[in-house]
This record gives sequence, C-alpha cells and structure tokens, in this order.
Amino acid sequence: MEDVGLADPNALQITISAKQSFEFIGPPEGYLAIIEAVIYLALAPKSNSLYTT
Repeated sequence: MEDVGLADPNALQITISAKQSFEFIGPPEGYLAIIEAVIYLALAPKSNSLYTT
C-alpha cells in the first residue's frame, strides 16, 4: 500500500476540505468535491518509505 501523505503533504487538507464541503453542500452537488479529491489522490505522488525504513 502506498502512502500519499508522505509524498504530498497537501493531500490531507484537500481530503478534509472535500469532506467538509460535502457535509455543507450535500448530495448531489457535494459529490463533486469528493470526486475532485479522489482524482487528486489518484494522481498525487506516492511514497511507501514509511514501510521500507
């Protein structure tokens, strides 16, 4: 399993913001924030150095 957080520190903030946006806006428009976060995480650099050190 690869870890996005070590390679991209902004990933956590983007994920939290997407969750908060979804809770504030609600479905169906709120799904767009979740989708954007998923795409961001999928394309973000990965690092498994936590497991290999």
